[in-house]
Order: sequence, then C-alpha cells, then structure tokens
Amino acid sequence: MNILLRRLGCLHELLSAFADGAFFRSVTAYVLANTAVLATQVPGGLGILETTVAYSVPDAASIGALIAFRCIYFLIPLVLGTTLLITSELAFRHRSARTKNAEKVTDQTTRTQSS
Repeated sequence: MNILLRRLGCLHELLSAFADGAFFRSVTAYVLANTAVLATQVPGGLGILETTVAYSVPDAASIGALIAFRCIYFLIPLVLGTTLLITSELAFRHRSARTKNAEKVTDQTTRTQSS
C-alpha cells in the first residue's frame, strides 16, 4: 500500500508541474491506468498507462510528466540494479579466482614436498 501511495504522489506532483490538477483526478487517473494495465496484460503497461492518464486528465497530462514518471519508477531502479549486479558478480569472480590461485599454490607446494 505504501509503494502505491508513493507512486501516486509522484505522478500527482509531476502532473501538477505542468498544470494545476486536483489530487482526486490524479487518484482516479492512477487507479484507472493500473486497472487498464492489469486488464490488458501488456508487459510493464507500456503505452497503456500513458494513454489512460492522458485521457483521464487531459488538461494536466503532459508526455513529459509521464516520461519522467516512467524514468523515476522503472529506469532508475533498472540502472541501479544492473550496476549492483555487475559489481557483485565481478567481486564474486575476483574472490573465486583468488581462491583457485591459492589452491594451486598449495597443490604445487604439496607436490614438491612429497617428491
């Protein structure tokens, strides 16, 4: 519930930046848009959310506000998540390679000691 309110607040603020819109109209547009996204089964609601909000709030719905909304809630987390995934994978591979090198060194010293 908390994340829905944050998304709604973000959408309302972005729509209010372009025109003076009532909060209730933003709530209505957001609920209708999410219902339409669920009904159409389009991945990520691409285009459905924008069309529904533009139809529900025609005076305040700017494509800039809707693109900024998409960037805030989809693009920024994608970039951050990808960066963290790559960083963790590189750290894991570095640690794994260091462990393999240590095993090789102990293997070689054991072989030379037993000979």
